[in-house]
Amino acid sequence: MSTPQRTHAPTTLVVDRQTADVLRAEAKKIAMFEHDPFEDLLDFSPDAQHGLFQRYRDVFDLIDAVGCNPEKVDPDQETFEVPLTEDLINLLGLRRYDLAMSNADRLPDGIEPISPETLEAITHDRLAAQTLDRLFTTYNKATKA
Repeated sequence: MSTPQRTHAPTTLVVDRQTADVLRAEAKKIAMFEHDPFEDLLDFSPDAQHGLFQRYRDVFDLIDAVGCNPEKVDPDQETFEVPLTEDLINLLGLRRYDLAMSNADRLPDGIEPISPETLEAITHDRLAAQTLDRLFTTYNKATKA
């Protein structure tokens, strides 16, 4: 098994607080859901191990940039400088896809009304997806210039 290698140097973007909050949550989900390669870590060559570490370093660098605990982030801070790599953008793209699929899965099969809790979850994920879409556009403009 080969591990993904970093394919692009970091690009730093300045994002607003809402985007930082979405990035924090989605980066944590990446770490939570994408941990499987670590189960076979010792079977990898040292170069493959380093590639895996680098992939997750990008995730944790992002979390460090926006603060791990939103309650401890300075409430007056309005912008955040976030380091993004092509690999991290691809991982966030997978999270974007998951957001859309989880919303589709929440919808009732029939014509029954959507519960307030479900509607709240759908709205949260829809807004997160829109935020990621804006980030992808900004990243593409920054790296193609």
